[in-house]
Amino acid sequence: MKNTILKFRLPDIREEQNVILTEKDVESRFEVVFPNALQGAKIRKGLMYIATGYSEYTRSSTEYPRALLVIDLRKQKIVKSIDLTYVTTNGPEDIDFHKGKCLMYCGQTGGIYRIKY
Repeated sequence: MKNTILKFRLPDIREEQNVILTEKDVESRFEVVFPNALQGAKIRKGLMYIATGYSEYTRSSTEYPRALLVIDLRKQKIVKSIDLTYVTTNGPEDIDFHKGKCLMYCGQTGGIYRIKY
């Protein structure tokens, strides 16, 4: 599946009370291909980290495996895919970084996991 990543200009907070981003606000775009179900993402040091995949209990979990994708925004391509199959049975919902550690939250009763990237 093609996933389009768009970079928008950052609107000035003085522009308007409600900012609506349109095609004219796109600064760049590129596509990456991966079969996983897109969840949360974070950008850190020029890399985008995307939590993807479904719960083990979902029928389509084999079609959408759990993974943490790392995309180099300068090179505009996936540079790493970290398999989360044996890390959790719950679907990853989002990730964030705290004190240099990558933390991933999984839905339902999944909890928070530290991921080595």
